[in-house]
Amino acid sequence: MITVVEWATPPRPRGRFPWVAHVVPLTILGIVSASGAYVSVATGRGWGEIALWIAIGLLPLAGVLILLRLTLATVLDEARRAADDSAICTISLFTSSAVGSNIASWRDWKHGDEKGKGFFLLRESELHIWTAGDGSVRTYAWDEIEYLEDVRVWAKWIWSPQLRIHFCDGTQFIAALSHAGPRSACGFSDAEMRILAQEFENRSPGINARRRRV
Repeated sequence: MITVVEWATPPRPRGRFPWVAHVVPLTILGIVSASGAYVSVATGRGWGEIALWIAIGLLPLAGVLILLRLTLATVLDEARRAADDSAICTISLFTSSAVGSNIASWRDWKHGDEKGKGFFLLRESELHIWTAGDGSVRTYAWDEIEYLEDVRVWAKWIWSPQLRIHFCDGTQFIAALSHAGPRSACGFSDAEMRILAQEFENRSPGINARRRRV
């Protein structure tokens, strides 16, 4: 799979370390909460104030866990329904996406090209793409795909990879890959991108090597 670095893409880039945005504030709040509870116990201010300090530390933690639990949960449910319990398909989720034609560079994308969150469903004989923007599944035969690109925004070590699919008719589809639930806090790794590329290769041998340049 070809790796390219661009200044911008229509899908909002996903950071590799979003968990940091959760862990650091929660750690600081936990320290403050524990300190407040300790002072309350040491000064004998009563169980009401102790419970308040504990709640200050635990409630935001519970909120973050619920938020992570809900991340792409509905998309994953939609993907599982589309898979219909098939054992020979692979599901990959994304947080945002776009589809366009006659795209020579990232500057050619338009706001109207954005399609939102969704999923890839890799079946043995075809690729299904569902986006919230369309609300329906697009189906492609494997021989309709020309080649794939691993797209990074600005710096590869900061942002999770995006997958861009080039179709033989000149259409491009690009998506910011992610996970559902708590795993979304860890971003999408290079190793996972290689595994996904191999899944495409298994269904369409040579797809990662095919590329047409003008």
